Order: sequence, then C-alpha cells, then structure tokens
Amino acid sequence: TENDSLNLALCYNNRGIIHTYINEFQQAERFLKQALAINRSSKNLKSIASNLNNLCLFEGNIEEQLEWINEAIIINKHLNATWSLGENYNNLGKLYYYAHKYPQAIAALEKAYQLALNIGAKGVICDNYEYSALVYSAIGDYRTAYEKQTSLYALSKEIQSENKLRTVEQRIAQEKLLAQQQKEELQQQEYKIRLLRRNIVTILIGGPAWDGRLILPSTPDFKILIRRQNLEIWRKGTWNPTGSLPLLFLTPALGNMKKLW
Repeated sequence: TENDSLNLALCYNNRGIIHTYINEFQQAERFLKQALAINRSSKNLKSIASNLNNLCLFEGNIEEQLEWINEAIIINKHLNATWSLGENYNNLGKLYYYAHKYPQAIAALEKAYQLALNIGAKGVICDNYEYSALVYSAIGDYRTAYEKQTSLYALSKEIQSENKLRTVEQRIAQEKLLAQQQKEELQQQEYKIRLLRRNIVTILIGGPAWDGRLILPSTPDFKILIRRQNLEIWRKGTWNPTGSLPLLFLTPALGNMKKLW
C-alpha cells in the first residue's frame, strides 16, 4: 500500500542519516536516493525536499548536490516551510564552501541566518555559526571566524541549559502525575472498603425485616476480616452507619450471636 511505501521511504531516509553521522557517505547516498525515488513516485513534496536536503549534508558531487539543494529550496518556498528553508540555505552555504566559492557561501549563510532568526530556530542558527566560522577562516578573516565560534559556544550552552530545564520540568510533571494517580488509586481502595463495610452491615444486621434465621459463613478468613474491620472502626471512634450497635457475627456452630471487637 501507499502507507507501506512511505514508511519504507522514511526508514531509508533515517538509515541514510545514520550513515552520514558515521561518515559512511556512499551508503548514506544510496539509502537517501532510495527514499527519494519512493517519495517522488508518491509525489510527497515535503519528504522529497527532506531527502534532497539530506543528500547535501556531506561533500559529494557538488554540481549534482547544488541541483538537489536548489530543488529543495523551490519546494520549501512553495510549502512556506521557513525552518526547512533555513536548513536548505545553510547546506547551500556549506556546499559553496566545499566548492571554494566563498562569496556565494557567505551570501547563502546570511540568508539562512535571517530565516532562522525570524522564527527563533536556535539549532539552525548553531549550524549557521559553525559553517560561517569555516568560511571566514578559509578566507583569512580570523576575527569574524572567532566571533562566529564564540557565538556558537554561547548559543550551544544556552540550548543545553534549556534542555536541562525542560528535563527538570518534565520530571516534576511526571512526579505530579504519579502522585495524582496514587491518590486516585487510594480513593478507589477507600471506596471499596466503605462498600465492603456496608455490605457486611447489611448481611450481619439484616435490617428491620431480619428474622434471625440467616446463616453466615464461619470460616477463619471471614471472621478475621470482620474482627479487623470492627477493630479499625472502634479505634477511630467511628461506628457503622446503623447507629450505636456494634457489628454482630452469627456463629452457626453455637447458634448464638457474639460481639466482635
């Protein structure tokens, strides 16, 4: 089915990215191209643009990669995908850096920076600082390269702090949720206990119509349960809903009624 094909394309894309991160660029390109072929047949524009962008994450056939990244830019402009456009222009600048076309690289990176800045895309800005430092270092502008590196360090540290804060907030939220769940479970248990007590009272007292002929189980477990319930009620100073009478248990073997304290 079409969904199966799209899922397969996503798997190919993700595997291509993994190979990119471990510097296995030929394998990365092979899987990314397989993903691209599937998405082109499905006319999935967003995924097509993503595959094209990912094919430009490393140095390869620069002329072919420039075609890919410019196609991705056209698609993302059509989709009004600003974040993706920022990534595209970052990669375009990096491709120009690989090709030693430094003025074009600076222009593309400046475009990427403005797009990312407008939407607060800090991750894209970090990449922009990194690539810009490489370009300015290559042209001998070490002061600007140093400034870009300093900005990269500061922003990376800020993102790291935000991630730590987000982790703390998530942990606090999880603890609150767990406490609420435990409270609800406790309330449910208390409700079951109250219900059990009412049932025992109904059985043992029998109500106004009870004629004394009710025969109740006299097993040890049942007796222990009743004793525990009565002891708890007696210690708390609260009695059963019927009023002043304690709970009574009928022992069939003796045929009489005994108070259970």
